[in-house]
Amino acid sequence: MDSKFRPHYFKVIPTGSVHFRVRHTNDHYSWQKPATTIHNIILGSLWNDQEGTVTVTNHNTGEKASLFFTPYKTSKNFTKIKGEVYDKDGKVTIQIKGDWSSNYKYKHVDSETWTDVWTLPAQILEDNKKYYGFSTFSLQLNEPVENTAPTDSRHRPDQRFLENGKVDEAAAEKLRLEELQRGRRKTATNSQPQIPKKAAKKPPKKRSFARRVFSVSSSEDEGDVFEDQDDDGELVEYEFLKQRWFSLREDPDTGEAYHTYHGGYWASKIAQDFSQSPDIF
Repeated sequence: MDSKFRPHYFKVIPTGSVHFRVRHTNDHYSWQKPATTIHNIILGSLWNDQEGTVTVTNHNTGEKASLFFTPYKTSKNFTKIKGEVYDKDGKVTIQIKGDWSSNYKYKHVDSETWTDVWTLPAQILEDNKKYYGFSTFSLQLNEPVENTAPTDSRHRPDQRFLENGKVDEAAAEKLRLEELQRGRRKTATNSQPQIPKKAAKKPPKKRSFARRVFSVSSSEDEGDVFEDQDDDGELVEYEFLKQRWFSLREDPDTGEAYHTYHGGYWASKIAQDFSQSPDIF
């Protein structure tokens, strides 16, 4: 992802796609998330808005849905959304409207009746005012769970200090973890053959990382390998350390890179054998 930090706001711009597959129908959906901006990060009450157009594509049928998130700069009703669903021929079949923070509705173009798709329960709206905008469910996602891999992010000591109100200790731990990460990257660079291999020249293309992958390969004993273009437009091959639970692949429908689970975690958890997992904390 990309980000922008300014004195009054922090913007997060997702660059990769979300993929969802329905096994029994073979439908493959993909979409990119809208940009999120968090305002008043230094002074004032925190609030956020979403902006941009999200296009959901069914690569099996050719159908698409387009959702427009209203930027706060153009409207006071910046939480409102509107959209349409198109068939494979590009004809509008369904209209969508709602509020990304509370509800969605849809109707067929030949009907006047709107149908509720999702409505946020009133209790959740009340709870998130007390807990910095987080729902009870969101807050529980970071609760410690026994018998998980030592690399699980819930074991991060800096965020645990922060949750317990120990801000100074959290800052010190965050710095320590960042230094450890830099050290591991330096070691990996010195031990792995990551030196680019020049290939045939191609015209330079400006693409986000998720859309820059041309080919991906992998083996059981080596790290993932993918090809990209450097600043001069030349094809470059990179090799990365092998991930423990996931492999880098190229999506056949979009041509984008994605990580897929290749197995082993649940067997290790049942056996409580995480001896091959590094100590990163």
